[in-house]
Amino acid sequence: MAIEALSSTNAWLGGKYVNGIRAGQWTKLTVPMYTLPANTAKISLSLYLEQGTTGTAWFDDLNVYEFQPSQLVYAYLDYPSYRGKLIDMDHTDIRVKTIPHAWSADFSGYTTKISLYNQAGIVMNSATYTGQQSTATIFDGSALANGSYKLVIQLIKTSTGQVKGYIEKPITKTVSAPANYVDKYGRLWKDGSLFFPIGIYTSDITAADMLDLNNSAINTILPYVHPDAGKLDLANSYGLKVIYSFKDFYYGSLHAPSFITSVADEAHYIAQHVNWFKSHPALLAWYLNDEAPLDARLPDHYEAVITNDADHPAYIVDYNVPSPDNFMRSSDIFGMDRYVVKGLSSDPISEPGSYQRSSMNALPFRGQWPVVQAHNLENYGQGGTRPPTLAELRNMTWQYLTEGATGLMFYSQFDLQNDASGQPYATLLGNVKQVAAEVKEFVPHLLSIEAAPLTTTTGGSWLNWTVKRYNNKTFIFAVNNGKTNQTASFQVAGAQQVKVPKEGRVLPVTTSTFTDSFAPLQVHIYEVEG
Repeated sequence: MAIEALSSTNAWLGGKYVNGIRAGQWTKLTVPMYTLPANTAKISLSLYLEQGTTGTAWFDDLNVYEFQPSQLVYAYLDYPSYRGKLIDMDHTDIRVKTIPHAWSADFSGYTTKISLYNQAGIVMNSATYTGQQSTATIFDGSALANGSYKLVIQLIKTSTGQVKGYIEKPITKTVSAPANYVDKYGRLWKDGSLFFPIGIYTSDITAADMLDLNNSAINTILPYVHPDAGKLDLANSYGLKVIYSFKDFYYGSLHAPSFITSVADEAHYIAQHVNWFKSHPALLAWYLNDEAPLDARLPDHYEAVITNDADHPAYIVDYNVPSPDNFMRSSDIFGMDRYVVKGLSSDPISEPGSYQRSSMNALPFRGQWPVVQAHNLENYGQGGTRPPTLAELRNMTWQYLTEGATGLMFYSQFDLQNDASGQPYATLLGNVKQVAAEVKEFVPHLLSIEAAPLTTTTGGSWLNWTVKRYNNKTFIFAVNNGKTNQTASFQVAGAQQVKVPKEGRVLPVTTSTFTDSFAPLQVHIYEVEG
């Protein structure tokens, strides 16, 4: 069975198709929902036999009907970037965007109206757009009094005035920052202090695994199970924060919990677990999705979290650059997970940094917790000959950090315990701990938002770098993401002396400029005075 859209001249515009039936049985066929292109003049429904089919077929009880999705448009807040909170010294303006449920939808006969209401129901600002597929609206929030507001997004049939779509977004204006939120720099505030997760994926929360992580710079775990209170207590006893996983709360997924017996169960049980554990001291965030950011159920899962918990962000990961239109409706923090090391000369070792840069460009105001490959890809039958070396692990980690990461996760403890090439678990976990310790030392520098002096470099695409100002000193973090020797110069306004403290070197400075060489995959950290 096929449904196809045709133009007025019978030109094919697109369609949806259903696979054939099985022999000897009646089979119900349903064409997926199809949004007609704007210039559709005719619809063709075909019942047919594929070429080469033999036998006799009967078609019976054909029904065709128009279906309107519950939402014809989606709406999301570009900013304020965390749960609609307008906070002094953070976002002071409101930017809301609307996009159609399906890009092929024709909105020429519709009007989109965006209104901001105060608690008394008085309209504080509004904007109207007629015939636009998507909209972007900015309202000045700086003059708003502290309190609660709501954005109302309406999709109106222009000819009749009938409201065909309605969405509300809460807005809260406050001077005092909440104790728990993600600020416009993507930094997580936990209990009133900045928190930089340095984490690792685990299969479960066991005493043996926690003991292996004890007395290290690792402060966060992401277990693939959905832990009970006893396991959260165990993690807390080791001083570890937990990112609670809902990644399998999808009906039909391989590891879905037995209590999820339909799609309707998913959001219900997510909300239940959120309310069970949202007050637990070990809880850091909710993990909603693992490399499936386009799943249509993800926004409902996110809504189940934010409706029930204001204090803990949602987190998803993927190996592709995120689509803002999808992400903004689905999560608060994104993690790029480019796994590129197989142990081959052709390994694209520079990809983590370049993809992280693109991720930052796509989501400039959201948290970024990328996932660093520590495992052997052959553990998953993907052709790896070995896990990353210590130098490769360090290099990929600092690529992510120099391109804007505000947290880190390593993947994964359970893979390190069972490396396909036979490398010892203690060695591989030791590498992770060493790199984690190196990162921990510079967390205050990486999270600093002090204004840094103007800095430029001659380095090319082989160089990932960032400049930070911390405690009245300037620090440059620089990474050679390639496998050849390189040289770069850095010009830092007012620079008089440059130290390389981790290497015990001092570099000459001429007219605020210094030059240094980079071995393959080398990371340099410079302390600039002046």
